[in-house]
Amino acid sequence: MQATTATPARATMVRTKGVFPLVAFFGLAYALSWLILVPAGFGLLPDSAAILSLLAPFGPAVAAFVVSALTGGRSAVGQLLRRMVQWRVGLRWYLLVLFGIPLVELLGAFVVLGSVPLDDLAKNWPLVFTSYLPQVLIAVAVIGLAEETGWRGFALPRLQERRGPLMGTAVLAVVWAMWHLPNLFFGSWTALSYALWLALTIASAFIYTWLFNNTGGSILLVAMLHAAINMGAGLAMGLVPGLEDAFDVRVYGAGAIAFVAVALVLVATTRGGLGYRGGLGYQAERVPPEAPTRS
Repeated sequence: MQATTATPARATMVRTKGVFPLVAFFGLAYALSWLILVPAGFGLLPDSAAILSLLAPFGPAVAAFVVSALTGGRSAVGQLLRRMVQWRVGLRWYLLVLFGIPLVELLGAFVVLGSVPLDDLAKNWPLVFTSYLPQVLIAVAVIGLAEETGWRGFALPRLQERRGPLMGTAVLAVVWAMWHLPNLFFGSWTALSYALWLALTIASAFIYTWLFNNTGGSILLVAMLHAAINMGAGLAMGLVPGLEDAFDVRVYGAGAIAFVAVALVLVATTRGGLGYRGGLGYQAERVPPEAPTRS
């Protein structure tokens, strides 16, 4: 008579395919970042430790590597590292991210202002090359890879596999947005500016998913998208000075209009698929099944 029995190693691997890796990742990502942001917000960190605030964005990346190592071992960590430098995705994706994102943010700004200030654009366009692009390159490393190695690199593939692209993205969008709560409590936010930021953040999550799925799970490209969104807002304010206000209501409003529109178009044109092709969304190394044992 044949019977299959799970060895301890095999049983562990089966358990890690469940919800545990996601729960562990989210909990650790919040803990690592908030243990810095919350004391810093209350002014409890000494001046000599202020540099720790620069490490807070790396919470998701560190959490991704820790949980990957615990649940998948060396191969899972290697897979994560390889996707962080996965740059061969086609030139069009770089152009779309680097120039398409600030363009849609600028279009959103025109809607908010109710005009197209051609004189300001003609005068300030060199900022694209002298300010925006250099800032994007820096932000890819200190913001993009710091966050996206965790959110899109680790969590998104598992959420898509469990819940599908739409629901998986929606869940991740909420968790990702709530991770920023210390910004609301300790930053110069109003209820309106936070609501607009929340709308653009949740909407942009669907753009991240679409890009991730269409670039074979490239963490590098979604990190670049993150940097382009952040620095693109600054570029829009530089190109159109009238967009700036004390609490960033106008720039967040422009971003919300732009990204909600783009997200709706992507969901509609892909019929909710967002480029998802099943599985983890990238070519992962598979562990071959064990042969059954006899008893």
